[in-house]
Amino acid sequence: CAFTDTNIPEADVLGGRTQALLGRELERVAREEKPAFIHLKTTCMPELIGDNPAPFISRIDKECGVPVLWTSKTSDQGPVYERMVERLIDQAQYSSERDPKAVLLAGVPSEAAGREAAGLCVALGLRVVGALLPNLDLRQAPEMGSASAVVWLNPVGWEKISDGAFLRQGLKVVRHHPPFGLDGTRRWLERVASVLGLEGGARVYEEARRAREAELSELVRTCRRRCVALIGDAADIELCTSSGRAFGFSLAGLLCELGFNVRCLVWSAEAGGPSRMLRQAKTASAAGSISFEPFSSRAQLNRGLARGADLVFSHFNHDPRLEAHGLLGFTEEIFEPGLEGLLRAGRRLLSRCAARPFPRHRAYLRPWTA
Repeated sequence: CAFTDTNIPEADVLGGRTQALLGRELERVAREEKPAFIHLKTTCMPELIGDNPAPFISRIDKECGVPVLWTSKTSDQGPVYERMVERLIDQAQYSSERDPKAVLLAGVPSEAAGREAAGLCVALGLRVVGALLPNLDLRQAPEMGSASAVVWLNPVGWEKISDGAFLRQGLKVVRHHPPFGLDGTRRWLERVASVLGLEGGARVYEEARRAREAELSELVRTCRRRCVALIGDAADIELCTSSGRAFGFSLAGLLCELGFNVRCLVWSAEAGGPSRMLRQAKTASAAGSISFEPFSSRAQLNRGLARGADLVFSHFNHDPRLEAHGLLGFTEEIFEPGLEGLLRAGRRLLSRCAARPFPRHRAYLRPWTA
């Protein structure tokens, strides 16, 4: 995947030369680099100034044989992606007799996640012949035509890509919750085996878990000494603790599987109430714990962060609430599918915990102010 910036300056925008420059650059990329396809991403600029890339997109497709996927901030991108996926899938040469063991992986977030998922599929008796989404270069999957099914690894974020494009080509589709963590991986394997008529989903999971048991146990013992805070109102905390609604997994559940003690600081307009409610997390390993602590003022939240937190879930790049206590933040992006992905996530989280300044140095940090 290569990124090309058009670098069209303001003078050319004012002079009405944007469409010609964009068309020239697209044609250069198509002829010189010969990609499987081009993804043209535009802001609202074409619509505001009256440009329409469609004519030269069609010409480049016809003359160079390179399809152009054009998405704009002003339009729904889902149908555009689906049409491109359908076109690329339709162009594949399919065998008259499919291999019932050959599958395509879809929604593969990284090479490491793809390797682990392929290994789990092989343990089930399957053969992975290619990967789709975000990859759309089907030249990398010359055996795609022999596939009999598409197995989604992580379908979260790809909801607008329907299964119709695959079903019309006679491909079975396995779309389930992604295999995050121990319980998620077990359920994913059982679902794949069930849909494709295989045996051994539970067996493959147990073998994979036992192979990593010592490593996971050591990681859990270290994580148990750390506390991770989740901050928000009741709706925010519900999203972080429920499975599948926001991220495809329970954020609190994965942290507990790793052994972390999770403190949910829940904003409530009502002062008072129970100061602490504790329950054991319902996870596959039952390694960590989770607590819920209400706060109704800035001062209460500040005290809650000062009292024992090592890491905080936050989407702010520079969160002043955290900086006042030398705390680092993290987002859901730190997690990966699979058991190896869980181990990598745990190590990254511990590394962030360890980066906190020593207590004697925190007195010099800027206090949290309005």
